[in-house]
Amino acid sequence: MTTEIKIVQPEVVLRRAMASDMDVLEAMWVSTRGEDALRVRDDEGDAGIEGRIKFLMANRHGSPFEHNYFQFFVKAPIAVFREHHRHRIGWCLAPETEVWCETISPGCGRTIRKRPIEWLYRNWHEGVTDVNGRTRLLPSCREFTVRTLDESTGHFILSKVVDIYRNGVKPVLRMTTERGESIRASADHAIWTPEGWAKIGDLTVGELVGRNSKVSTVSGRQVPPSLRRGIGVWTSMQRAASIKPVDVCYSCGELFDADDLILDHVVPVVIDLQRALDPNNLAPMCDPCHRAKTDTEQALASRGQTAGVGWTKIASIEPDGEVETYDIELEGPNRGFVANGLVVHNSYNEESGRYSVMKPEFYIPPPERPLVQTGKPGAYVMSPGTYEQHEHLSRTMVDQFQEAYDQYKVLLANGITREVARGVLPVYLMTSMVASCNARSMMAFLSLRTDEPESTFPSKPMWEIDRLVARVYEQALAEHMPITYKAFNDAGRVSP
Repeated sequence: MTTEIKIVQPEVVLRRAMASDMDVLEAMWVSTRGEDALRVRDDEGDAGIEGRIKFLMANRHGSPFEHNYFQFFVKAPIAVFREHHRHRIGWCLAPETEVWCETISPGCGRTIRKRPIEWLYRNWHEGVTDVNGRTRLLPSCREFTVRTLDESTGHFILSKVVDIYRNGVKPVLRMTTERGESIRASADHAIWTPEGWAKIGDLTVGELVGRNSKVSTVSGRQVPPSLRRGIGVWTSMQRAASIKPVDVCYSCGELFDADDLILDHVVPVVIDLQRALDPNNLAPMCDPCHRAKTDTEQALASRGQTAGVGWTKIASIEPDGEVETYDIELEGPNRGFVANGLVVHNSYNEESGRYSVMKPEFYIPPPERPLVQTGKPGAYVMSPGTYEQHEHLSRTMVDQFQEAYDQYKVLLANGITREVARGVLPVYLMTSMVASCNARSMMAFLSLRTDEPESTFPSKPMWEIDRLVARVYEQALAEHMPITYKAFNDAGRVSP
């Protein structure tokens, strides 16, 4: 049966902003003025503020521009996200930061391996060296899960890593807790607190941050047998809608016939009884993985415990040099993962085509979008197409989008797993994500992804990322940090 496709336009929305020009000055002054950094001298006024920000911009003093926060919702074609991901505008961790990679395997239960993020990056992008000295990019280098935070329960579950990024050399802070955990990260990197996500640079000694711990379950005891039987009956009724004839185990990633799969509660019933009847909390799991997971959960539940967020006080926060920095991207919806025993944030969360069916929404370039390219790569010129060219392009795209999505649905109906079936979909399929950044990262993005006459860069950004994404980012910077924005333009749109 044909599913009618929809042609939609990209959407970029500023969700929240904690940013002002004063953030820049407070960061600049704090090392010499202490508490006076939180106040502007009356005799300085706007002219003094503008002069100081202009000085920082002209002399490429970038770190004061990192103490602020923008978060956007972005809905755009996959082709746009491929350009967007080239420019990391998120947060950064030092190379030695140990990410808690976790698996569930038969006979072993939950296994945690703490891997430095730099090591994970090298394996992901460069591969591993075998005994014969050959470098091989193995599937296992890119198929692993990490311990992540379910913010609704405060307990830990598993999320798949989508990508790992190297973000360049940046100044970092070292935060140490009273229990001995320590992490080095950029000042704007977010960490979990009792009030939600907060930037490390905004926290002070004595405040609480989240750490990996054992916490009490909701009930503190086993679920009564009668209630468990009722939940089991309801879960069995969901099999037809939740498990395909051939489906993937969400734990080990292998394909199985439906008869060999169990419908598992991702967040276990013994941990959060309120999600026992939530269809979105169900996923297929093979029998060996299910037995190992259940044994671990029941052992913890019998003691009234599970893996979750505990709290510890900050003992110190201090500058700790400049280092190459990294970040990871997780498959949504979870945003926090465990690193060095603490709960930190990842800056990108893109819509997952691995766990959900992609919507039949596609993008067709509008008439004003240039179509004709002349010249050499890196020095070409784009010019408008004719009316006939736009019409031909639109008709061709609609036909191809419809055919691709119909085949996608046929593959799903025949038991092909979602993560494989999505391979037939084109790059103008719409997807969405949440992206977070600071002003310095945003200016670096704008310098390369906007085509402004005053720019000193001979860049040729993709039309969609310039007109439909970057310009919304730029408007947010101009509205919330007008003095910084003016200094950015006066400096030739070069990020400090």
